[in-house]
Amino acid sequence: ASRYEDILNEIRAHLPQASLHLMAYYPVNEPVGLKSPFMGEVRHRTNRRIQEANEAVKALAARVGGAYHDFNAGLTDEV
Repeated sequence: ASRYEDILNEIRAHLPQASLHLMAYYPVNEPVGLKSPFMGEVRHRTNRRIQEANEAVKALAARVGGAYHDFNAGLTDEV
């Protein structure tokens, strides 16, 4: 998260008029993901962890004066 914030602060420093828009990470379909050939890369991605990450992104948006957008309503029935 600190690297993400560093990048946003650099953008803000070089382009102070820019609007910053941060999007929530999309949820995953965990049962399907377990069968994926990319399972090694995504095995730690659970909807609970993604929700925690999204809370951090939302707080980051507030710290850097950006907007936070979560378009995930209806994409998951669990957290």
